[in-house]
Amino acid sequence: MNAHKALQKEKFSLIDYETDIVAWANEQAWLVRNKKFEFLDIEHIAEEIEDVGKIEQRELANRMVVLIAHLLKWQFQPECQSRSWQLTIRNQRKAISIHLKEVPTSSTSTATLTKYLFFNSWDHLMSFMFEQLKIPKTG
Repeated sequence: MNAHKALQKEKFSLIDYETDIVAWANEQAWLVRNKKFEFLDIEHIAEEIEDVGKIEQRELANRMVVLIAHLLKWQFQPECQSRSWQLTIRNQRKAISIHLKEVPTSSTSTATLTKYLFFNSWDHLMSFMFEQLKIPKTG
């Protein structure tokens, strides 16, 4: 880095990503808006951009697991059906629908989400079925 850039860099606080991620994010946004590209923390920005997709996938997967679990409870525990379960089912369906409409995705992303659901949520769902719903394991 030349002396001119070093002097310019001293004018900014350049908050450490590891110290305060919220302040860091606000500072990075300010730097972008003010076209101070030479001061951007490119590596951490790239990581954060990648994480956005993962967060969206996790949110959708979690909502789907909650919905499926409540639908299974509704089906296999009719004596316990409640207004609370009904509201959870309705709210999760609505939230999933809104999420799918608002979050742009492609068929590749949908395939990735399906894999994520299968590998990360399947065990949770199966243990729920066997332990809470007392659905017998076969085989």
